[in-house]
Amino acid sequence: MTDAMSPEPMPANAHRAFLWVRRGLPLAGSALAFLGAMVHQAARGWWLLASAACFSVAWPTFKRGEAYLRGRTSIMRWDGIWAKAFRPLARILGQEESWILSFCAWNNLRVGEVFRGRKARRSLVLLPHCIQLAKCKADILTELQHCYDCGLCPVGDFMNAALERRWDSRITNRSHKAYRE
Repeated sequence: MTDAMSPEPMPANAHRAFLWVRRGLPLAGSALAFLGAMVHQAARGWWLLASAACFSVAWPTFKRGEAYLRGRTSIMRWDGIWAKAFRPLARILGQEESWILSFCAWNNLRVGEVFRGRKARRSLVLLPHCIQLAKCKADILTELQHCYDCGLCPVGDFMNAALERRWDSRITNRSHKAYRE
């Protein structure tokens, strides 16, 4: 039985589509360029350089642990470029949502591997203001306990879960406020 507040977990292999593209295409390019070096003797150096370049594009997908954390900003930038570049193709194929979920699953897997053995000192839960009903007049932006707990929107359920689990939680109506938190 799952808690009402926890989202459905992603399938275990949901990241495979993104990984096949992100790691598979550069490695295939590297192998083809290496094969080109074997066949085309005159331009062997250029083919080997292309092979190394393709392999270097795939290399960050193999990083784990602290090495991944050190290069996470750059790795995420590259992964984001791959996700954006192949999104139109996924849209044409009718697989845009599964492509985005595959990218998210890959990121979650990588971050989860790093933090699996570590316990959080503090948890902060940031929620958008849109979870509150538009007609509700409770001022939950200043204090979550101002919720009327009427049961019509998920704010009351979340407030009870936050109190029970001792989460530090905030509801913000602007993204810059969320970043500040």
